[in-house]
Amino acid sequence: TASLGLKEVQKLTGMTAALNWFISRSADRFKPFFQLLQKWKGFEWTKGCSSAFRQLNEYLSRPPIMSKPEEDEVLLAYIVVASHAVSLVLV
Repeated sequence: TASLGLKEVQKLTGMTAALNWFISRSADRFKPFFQLLQKWKGFEWTKGCSSAFRQLNEYLSRPPIMSKPEEDEVLLAYIVVASHAVSLVLV
């Protein structure tokens, strides 16, 4: 099980923010990492963090197939707003 330090988690959250457009429910998936950074006194890698990290690795190892939309095709935007992040998926 991976255990990351403060600097590594900061880098991880930066990278996940860049992937936000491409990962469904990213706000929920990455919540343990953002909560970890909010703890000013006592940085502790929890089981929730390990689980989220493992799920992220599994998700990224099987990326969804993306394709160009057809002309006049209707697209739907799903927006999720959480207390710690906002994410959007275009389908």
